[in-house]
Amino acid sequence: MSQPQYAPGMRLEVLDAEWRLTRMDHSIDGEYFLHCTGLSELVRGREASFLTRLEPNIRVLAPEKTALVDDLSPGFRAGLSNLDTQLRATASADDAVQLGHMDAMNTLDFRLEPTRQAPTTPALISIEKPVRTRLTFLESDTSTASKDWKISSK
Repeated sequence: MSQPQYAPGMRLEVLDAEWRLTRMDHSIDGEYFLHCTGLSELVRGREASFLTRLEPNIRVLAPEKTALVDDLSPGFRAGLSNLDTQLRATASADDAVQLGHMDAMNTLDFRLEPTRQAPTTPALISIEKPVRTRLTFLESDTSTASKDWKISSK
């Protein structure tokens, strides 16, 4: 069986998880050292490296072999839910601040009450200038095993 051709950006299935190939190096034994980023739920965002010699069941997920399946759910809910999940998991490419719908909570009054009750002026905190200290070894008697240290402020 011929060895598959790998290229960065490919999707692979290794150890029952889906990975995107980010980098590929040749190993000494003529095989490949594949650097990947996780795509499936359990490994999403994790970095991993695989040696093709040690992982014989690496499957290339080729787009041309993808089979389209009809969405038979009422109102195409399953397909829309899948698309919505993928869009939410994709980072935005622009510089604008992105907020989710209703932020991360429902804006109920009892949740906003601690913020209303907080004082409007920040608490005064006195921060002293840090004191630099210097450790100096006192050479009183070099024959003794004990060493005396003096701490002096600058």
